[in-house]
Amino acid sequence: MTEQVKYRKGFAVLAYLSMLPGQWIARGQLAGLLWPALAPPAALTNLRQVLNNLSRVLNEGHDGAVLRSDRERVALFADGRSVAVDLDWLDPRRIMELGLGPFEADDWLLTDFEPRQSELGGLLLEGLTLDVGTEFKAWLARTRQALETVRLQLLQRLCHAQERAGRHAAATISARAVAAADPLNEAAAGRLMRLLMCCGDRRGAQEAFDRLEHALMAQLGARPSRATRQLLDAPLAGVDSVIAAPSPSIPVIGPQAEMRWVTVVDLRFAELQGDLLPAIGLAQELMRGWGALVFPVIGRSLCACFGAEAAHERSAVRAMLAAQAVLAALGGRVPVSIGASAGRVVCSRRQDVPWDIVGDAPEAARLISPLAAPGNLLASEAVAQEVRDHFKVEALDGRWREGEQVLYRVDVAARPDAGHGRSQMDTGPMVGRSRELAVLHQRWLQAQCGQPQWVALRGEPGIGKTRLARGFAVQARSSAEGDAAPALVIVWPCALQHQHVSLAPLRSALARYCRIGGHESASEREALLRRGMARWLPAGELRRLAPQFATLARLLEPVRHGHDNVPVAGQHKQELFEAVFDLLDALALRQPVLLVVDDLHWSDEGTRELLSRYAGLFAAQHIMVLMTTRPEVGLPHAGTEPVWLDVPPLDHEAAEQLAAAQDAYHLLTPAQLREITAGCSGIPLFIEHQTRRVLEGSSQHVMPIGELLQAQLDRLGAFKPVAQVAAVLGQRVDTRLLARLLPQADVNAVLQVAESLHLMVGAGDAACMFRHALIRDAAYASLPQTAQRDWHGRIASLLQAEPGVLPGELAQHFDAAAQWPEAVVWWQRAGRAALAQEFAADAMRHFQRALELATTHGVLDAGALWSLRLAFGRAALVCQGYGSPHAYREFEAVFNEVDAIGAPTEADRQLRFVALSGVYWGAASQGRNDGIKVARQLEGLAAGPSQRLMACFALGNSLFWAGRFEEALRYQSEGAALSLQLPAAERLRYSGDDLAVLIRGFQAWNLWFLGDDEGACRVADEGIALAREGQKAHALCFVLSFAAAMRMSMRDVSGVRRHALEGLQLGTRFGFPLWQGTNGLFDLWAQAELGLVSDPGPVLRAAEQMRQAYQAGTATARWIVASALVRLGLHVDALAFIEQALADAEAFEDHYCRADLLLLSGRCLAAQGQAVLARQRRDAAEQLAQAQGARGLLAQLAALD
Repeated sequence: MTEQVKYRKGFAVLAYLSMLPGQWIARGQLAGLLWPALAPPAALTNLRQVLNNLSRVLNEGHDGAVLRSDRERVALFADGRSVAVDLDWLDPRRIMELGLGPFEADDWLLTDFEPRQSELGGLLLEGLTLDVGTEFKAWLARTRQALETVRLQLLQRLCHAQERAGRHAAATISARAVAAADPLNEAAAGRLMRLLMCCGDRRGAQEAFDRLEHALMAQLGARPSRATRQLLDAPLAGVDSVIAAPSPSIPVIGPQAEMRWVTVVDLRFAELQGDLLPAIGLAQELMRGWGALVFPVIGRSLCACFGAEAAHERSAVRAMLAAQAVLAALGGRVPVSIGASAGRVVCSRRQDVPWDIVGDAPEAARLISPLAAPGNLLASEAVAQEVRDHFKVEALDGRWREGEQVLYRVDVAARPDAGHGRSQMDTGPMVGRSRELAVLHQRWLQAQCGQPQWVALRGEPGIGKTRLARGFAVQARSSAEGDAAPALVIVWPCALQHQHVSLAPLRSALARYCRIGGHESASEREALLRRGMARWLPAGELRRLAPQFATLARLLEPVRHGHDNVPVAGQHKQELFEAVFDLLDALALRQPVLLVVDDLHWSDEGTRELLSRYAGLFAAQHIMVLMTTRPEVGLPHAGTEPVWLDVPPLDHEAAEQLAAAQDAYHLLTPAQLREITAGCSGIPLFIEHQTRRVLEGSSQHVMPIGELLQAQLDRLGAFKPVAQVAAVLGQRVDTRLLARLLPQADVNAVLQVAESLHLMVGAGDAACMFRHALIRDAAYASLPQTAQRDWHGRIASLLQAEPGVLPGELAQHFDAAAQWPEAVVWWQRAGRAALAQEFAADAMRHFQRALELATTHGVLDAGALWSLRLAFGRAALVCQGYGSPHAYREFEAVFNEVDAIGAPTEADRQLRFVALSGVYWGAASQGRNDGIKVARQLEGLAAGPSQRLMACFALGNSLFWAGRFEEALRYQSEGAALSLQLPAAERLRYSGDDLAVLIRGFQAWNLWFLGDDEGACRVADEGIALAREGQKAHALCFVLSFAAAMRMSMRDVSGVRRHALEGLQLGTRFGFPLWQGTNGLFDLWAQAELGLVSDPGPVLRAAEQMRQAYQAGTATARWIVASALVRLGLHVDALAFIEQALADAEAFEDHYCRADLLLLSGRCLAAQGQAVLARQRRDAAEQLAQAQGARGLLAQLAALD
């Protein structure tokens, strides 16, 4: 409604009247307040215009009942139902109303006021520039102060109500807001301190006290009272005092059982003597003084653990300082040897025992201490690395026990040598990144000129890749000059928990940019997509892209589950990819586009394939694809390889600049800046946290990276379990699901606390995310493995009841929960869902994981395991092509095992046929020459029309390659006729492609060899039409390739180019290397025939690409190359290829092309003057063609004569 208010002073009138609801105000009074410099008639005229606009806005549909006016007066009557005014929530009468009773007041505060209080924190008319007089300005100042007073009073009462309701996290947020608004209010600061101590955040309470003390001293010259100071001495509350105990079905987490990084010190006293007990007591007291948990002495060993409690930091340094104090105090009177080790342990509290520390570190310290000489300290490598900047560390020769690392002697009385310690390097988001930014800007300029770019920022976790990419995106968006269109920046965020969901980043981006919630109908999703894209595309383009929007809308459908809860395939991958490519191209035509794909290392295989295919189609689009990824992640690419830009650590100077940039008030000394940069190992995230910690005065030492995130999470105190469970959900967290998992916790309030501590950030409605993956990893790692598994299992159980959850997400949780049978089931469902949508790489990965679990844990019977292995083999066949060794290995093994069954069932016979079909597809690429033998086996096993179709295809295929054209045609003709009687699903049962299409590809070429040119062209056209109808890109590539081969044999150059160019484009677009190479060869052959190419290099490269994709196709590839070389007049080179091709044809039984190879060799020999040998080759070709019945080839021979 406020958007319809035309005049700035209309808001001023509305504010003034809202503060006096129902009271009549004279027009002259209002005019004088707002236009004091004008004459009264002019001021009243202006007021009338403003009131007319307000009346239209407020009174529409309310019969003039809201804003009422006559010739002299005006009043506002907003009852909260017809028109609500936010100032009504800060009406001073609210205070009086709340005084009627605590229960009624609490109910109103928690139910009505709390959801709105975050919207009431701004100033009245904030950001509105008004040309008014001093009287209105004075009124505005008084009103603002009064409203703020009411707001703080309500906020204080809300805090009490939240605390009475047991909602300590929410109460802490409210108390923090009151203390921040009134920094001199000691009662408010004390309330915040008490709540923070109750929640276990002693450090936060200390910070609140320090802020109060600083404000009082600076403005009043006073200090906080003793009572306020004593709040810091109160014991920290346990988790149960803040979060109600969970039900037995909910795993208990928190301080009772938590993974922590600790340092353990073992003091071994050399001998028993009279003063040993006092010495042990003194050592215990000194250790406790440095924050250690000290355990009872057993024998002559005293064990102390540093870092188990959240209140203490820098465990290794404190351990060394404690050891230094012990050695100094004992002064050699009582010889003691000290061993130290560090590592992750499970820390747990029980009622009967204060602490249990379970892990390798205590045992290692106990074994190290006897190795140290009296008065010396030996430490593990983990400890030495953390303390080497503070103490002199010396590595000892040899390993301290078999398989263990080197030990180090730590001289706790000496400082490290100059230059000793860690390198002082750091990184920052935009500090010291001039080189990287220069490269990105150069690439961006090229993209804006129609030279599309594909750039990958590569670096270690936390190095600043994301912030560099986003910082550059901000610059790119604002870099348009003159009349140039501003850049469109699109962000596809990848997330760990969605890496098993095909195209998850695309789904997320479309839903976010077009505001699609997931519960809309198909037509509503299409409309939202069009509306979202209308910001960047004109109406005509939106109409043209209507089919693409329909395709993308189907991608965003909530997952539909059938009887076995497997998503129903409603989307072909090729169609979807085409829609995405067309949309990106359309956007890049109107303005330069920067597509940022963040955290590619967490993407699904489908997303990587989509990006690589789109980059392979780069032509003249005004687009730059910018990805961030980790070094270990590989990336497939087709046509265009990404530009890899490594993001290195910053140098020392830039690191200090980044630390200084966090220090807005220049409070840090150069020495402190150096210490911060030295302890962060070059990670910007850590620099920010470390600098903030030092500025807050939380510790006199800078913490090592390993403990930093642990300490940051400890700030949550009793609310840390919420962050831990959120980490189980993933980097991005559905807050509604989290609330269901932790019904006793005030989840939304706790997440606000986490956000205030810079641990998490909001991510839209009902979602938040960890600020960095390393924070999420630290929270997850702090859970013991048993708790991790329990929570994953509970999450899986909840998600299983949700209709829209993708099977890959469920599989991941069942897997992490070690619920192996369920995990195997859901990984298989995820594989089938991915394969149904043609995401073969994702399907292969899902089936592989199911197979690993099923094999390791024995959760499937033999038949189910065979079916799973065949599913994996089929996915590998579709993903990797006919030559997939994974597919062939699984198919052959399953066939042999099933074939060995003495009395197979019908299900066994079906599995055997499926397996043998898979063996047939990959046999030739594995060096086997028994294609006809395997095809005959299929013929003998075939039962039913779909199996007979597979047998006809196999025999027609193998007999054709063997040059037995007439026999091959009989099977091809039978199969072609049979295929028309079967539905598409049956034609796909034993092949990754439609056999009706594939069989016609072979049949067309075979008909040419048999002299039926007309029939060959007709069958080829039928196959192409069937492939287009089925919308299967791979099948279309297949039949186009065979049609091009048939046209090449006919010497129809234009026909070859027509089919080859389309096949080449499809092969490149959809990542089919075999068809890229094959059709590239055919096109180059046609160019050679037309005299358009003179360099044999491209021909040879295309042949190599085909050979790599299909090992059994070397004879065919060399035959085509030789034909092109002959046309180029390179007869010597051609003859070498022909001889190799003849050898390959003999080895692989590719006799179909031997006659033409002999004829080509004769032409080469004739060109070299070897007429006799040439004639012999020509006669041999004719004899072989006659024996094969190759009438088409014989006709060409006759024409040559």
